[in-house]
Amino acid sequence: KRKLAASIQRSHELVRQLIEREFAAVGADPRYPTQDLAEISLALFNGLGIDRLTNPTAVTDEMIDTTLRFLYDAMGVNGKDSPPP
Repeated sequence: KRKLAASIQRSHELVRQLIEREFAAVGADPRYPTQDLAEISLALFNGLGIDRLTNPTAVTDEMIDTTLRFLYDAMGVNGKDSPPP
């Protein structure tokens, strides 16, 4: 149980750092705590991963791309003139 908890904590920290780097790259400040954004992002992708295991055709690569664009937009990472990732 401790190993799993430590692994999950490392994943959260890596995603939080990634989110902070993305904001820094576009010169924007996050509107929400990056720890919360990391938790939301991981929960979303964990859910999609489970869906993909049970129904591989439901979660396509295109859907993953859409999900990333949605998260960037929702988080405010993209500037108004920025193209989608």
